[in-house]
Amino acid sequence: MASAFARLSEGDGMSAAACQHIETITTVKNPKQREWGECVKANSQWAYLRTCQECGGTNCCDDWPNRHATSACLYSELSDREAKIRRLVDANIIGICLANVEGEIIESNNAFLQMVGYDRELFESTPMRWTEMTPPEWRENDARLLAELRVNGTAAPFEKELFRKDGSRVPILVGAALFEPGRTEGVCFVLDLSDQKRAEAEIRELKDQLYRENVALRAANREMNWSRQSHQVIQPFCCSVKREQAKS
Repeated sequence: MASAFARLSEGDGMSAAACQHIETITTVKNPKQREWGECVKANSQWAYLRTCQECGGTNCCDDWPNRHATSACLYSELSDREAKIRRLVDANIIGICLANVEGEIIESNNAFLQMVGYDRELFESTPMRWTEMTPPEWRENDARLLAELRVNGTAAPFEKELFRKDGSRVPILVGAALFEPGRTEGVCFVLDLSDQKRAEAEIRELKDQLYRENVALRAANREMNWSRQSHQVIQPFCCSVKREQAKS
């Protein structure tokens, strides 16, 4: 995070070097305290305090061995990222779960739990394993994708099914990535395909029904044409017979 720090004079009499962000500052954020908590915890004295003109936090400067200013900014940036990820998980737009390659589901949001028919209390009291929730016919494909995940750290989105708590199946689209190359834990983004599969089945049924109706219509047309042609052949013969009968 490119933070601009404003120097707070603590009686050291030293002049601060010009900050490259100084021209972007329109309103100076003043410190809320004149001490640095990490130095207090360590029972040590801070060097020079700096107030970040981006987040407003006051930290000990990087002249001190622990480089508290940089550490604080990195921690703040990490916290912001974690908060954004947590908002995405809690929004329950799609199913999200943390799992490992051994099959354990470590954490999950409510969207995924609802997808597979679990509630939060049951999830926390009963271990869930995606390997056991996977139907046998999908396990060979899972093994191939796990190999891809171990090599590349990510796996291209793929379709599969999971067993629900009641034994029924839910079709899903899964995207997975390891947190770090060579590690065994990662995150999975899961999309419920039930509505899509249901719509596809309805379309197939409509196509089959249309095909059957077309076959029946063609058969009826052939029957009608045969009857018409038969009538055209038989009618002249009948008229000829009647004329011969009339003569005799």
